[in-house]
Amino acid sequence: MSNKTLSIFSHSSNLRISWWFCPLRGGTVVYMACTGIVFALLLRGTAHEAASYLKWADNVLHVLFPLIVVLDWIVLRLRAVLSWPQAASWLIFPLIWLVFTLIRGAVTSWYPYPFLAPNPGYGTVALYCLAILVLMGLLCAAVRAFKPKIL
Repeated sequence: MSNKTLSIFSHSSNLRISWWFCPLRGGTVVYMACTGIVFALLLRGTAHEAASYLKWADNVLHVLFPLIVVLDWIVLRLRAVLSWPQAASWLIFPLIWLVFTLIRGAVTSWYPYPFLAPNPGYGTVALYCLAILVLMGLLCAAVRAFKPKIL
């Protein structure tokens, strides 16, 4: 693993897959769904995607795994009822990741995604981050609201 691996959100999200602990599993569903949506809307067909060395790995991480994790949550439904504080806590990891990534990017001039690079400025980055935060908040609410089979 290179020192850049954990700076790529989809890699960090895949490392968090947990099938045993419902709150972590719910967070993983949110992260992976967000990964798939952001890839489809902001990265598919861009120079970022074209620069990928392994197209199949890119599709596995950004398309296949998000679909599998979301389908698992919908179909298997083996989980406990999740509280609003548990669902809100799923936003902590992405916020910490974002702060780390922006600080690291400012120091190294390397950003894992073009929408995080401050070209033309941090105002554009802030708008992208706000939009993704809203998306993640909606995903948290959706994952929490999906009716489980009580464990």
